[in-house]
Amino acid sequence: MICAKEHLPLNPVPSPPGCSQPLSTKALVSDSKRMQEMLPKTVNDLEQFNQLAVGSELQMIEPGREVNVFLPSMDRQEEYKVPRSEKS
Repeated sequence: MICAKEHLPLNPVPSPPGCSQPLSTKALVSDSKRMQEMLPKTVNDLEQFNQLAVGSELQMIEPGREVNVFLPSMDRQEEYKVPRSEKS
């Protein structure tokens, strides 16, 4: 949060710990605008992480699926429980 030092608080709210000046409406609005500007980048970062995590999980499933394909030829049952995909 931003401490109001240079301007008078228009609508004071309790100060956060470590801030000797009360917060003003102007400080709260500027903090809110800064957060709104950061939001699209944060959402983009989360979407990229999600794609990487899901892609990684899918890559870990594939070897089990491949092993299950060959087990019946050795008269063995499937060992790995893997989700069925539309490709299979």
